[in-house]
Amino acid sequence: MSRAELTVGNIVSTGANAPLLTTLVPVSPIYASFDIDQQTYLRYLGHDANAKVPVSLGLANEEGYSRDGVIDSVDNRLDTTSGTIRVRALQQPRRIARARFLCLCQGG
Repeated sequence: MSRAELTVGNIVSTGANAPLLTTLVPVSPIYASFDIDQQTYLRYLGHDANAKVPVSLGLANEEGYSRDGVIDSVDNRLDTTSGTIRVRALQQPRRIARARFLCLCQGG
């Protein structure tokens, strides 16, 4: 559950324009979205669109990359300004605390 938008004592209403009471959000799985350049895309993802490319993830306050994941999806558009494409990694099932920043390492 995310933060409470309304608490005891607030006046609430119903209908399409009613404010949210709260927002439910999943804590597992954890997704990390990032941009990669064309050369990295071709090296790791360009040969097989269905390949499960492994990545290592780490929280900003951790040493190294102790969390394993795989590339889950790749955007279908290239950003022509930066020459990058958006990629999403899925952290393997292992509960971690919600983090604002993740570090990513792709070896090879």
